[in-house]
Amino acid sequence: MKRHFPVSLMILIVGLTFVGMTTKPKDEITIPKENFKVSITDQDGVRTDGVNVTFNEYTFLSVKKGTMDAYIPFERLKGFEVMSIRDDQVEIEITLTDSSQYRVNANPGDSVTGEAGFGQFRIELRHIRSFSIEQILPTATPNR
Repeated sequence: MKRHFPVSLMILIVGLTFVGMTTKPKDEITIPKENFKVSITDQDGVRTDGVNVTFNEYTFLSVKKGTMDAYIPFERLKGFEVMSIRDDQVEIEITLTDSSQYRVNANPGDSVTGEAGFGQFRIELRHIRSFSIEQILPTATPNR
């Protein structure tokens, strides 16, 4: 009995290791109907180019302008820069395709998702420095 315990324990440990290595990401991203190619730079200056990008699973920004809720479709958005980050809100300056600019606020936990050459990504707004839409692509297709 004593000899079988170490062998059984070793098999259990090896088996649990492989279970963790073969699982899929916890929550896969939503692939939108519209496909936007974007460039995102995080607070550390790391740039990532991505496609099939969404903001909170949608292809529009949901922000506050004063006390008003505003919804800005990606089709009208050129990009945004994060101006300041607080615990409860992020102030961003958006630039529209007609070159007009607005300062708005958003939730720091809002997230941008998409696909890059290395796979799927998700980044919270609090970690983004800049976001720019490079191109509207014909259709959204998963890069898998």
